[in-house]
Amino acid sequence: MRPLHVRSTDRRRAAEHAVNRILAASTSLEDAAGKILEVVGTTLGWDCGAFWRVARNKLRCVATWHAPDTHLETFLASTREATFERGSGLPGRVWATGAPEWRPDIRRDGGLSRATAEDTERLRAGVGFPVTTGGEVLAVMEFFGPAEEAPEPEWLEMFEFLGAQVGQFVERDAATRALRESNDRMRALVDNMLEGLITISGRNVIELVQNWLK
Repeated sequence: MRPLHVRSTDRRRAAEHAVNRILAASTSLEDAAGKILEVVGTTLGWDCGAFWRVARNKLRCVATWHAPDTHLETFLASTREATFERGSGLPGRVWATGAPEWRPDIRRDGGLSRATAEDTERLRAGVGFPVTTGGEVLAVMEFFGPAEEAPEPEWLEMFEFLGAQVGQFVERDAATRALRESNDRMRALVDNMLEGLITISGRNVIELVQNWLK
């Protein structure tokens, strides 16, 4: 069994620095999300993870990751198709509370609606933590693994730090998207106006020629 929890300051810092490098090199959330899941999951010993973004009043999956040879493709395919409302499921509860949540044995909590019985045997423990900025939850990250030990306090503190770190990036990504969409709308408006002016000008020329030939 691979180690699940952070046992040293070095491992915790390694995850934080790796996430920082990914954010610095990424141009969009889609580009960064899967890489963040992989580096956090690999460094801290999780089996799989998912990144959920708040969109249209629901949590929608942006990216998933799983460690090699874990055979969780079916579970992650269901995850990518799922959505959660505030307070629903592990991601929804984290969204509602704005705080990390640790589930030592998801089987005692009724299991995972996304998981088969075989998946649930592999995925005993789960953790979710919010991606925030200014006190607002923008997204949720969750990870699952086989162990059932309680996390160390500093481990959850690290997740809060990572959530705030990624939250700043998500906020910038949203602002960039909004600016791009605004520019696209403005460009379309200008193109339509120019097309209308060209059409009107063309008609005027035709009318002038016809009048001159009379």
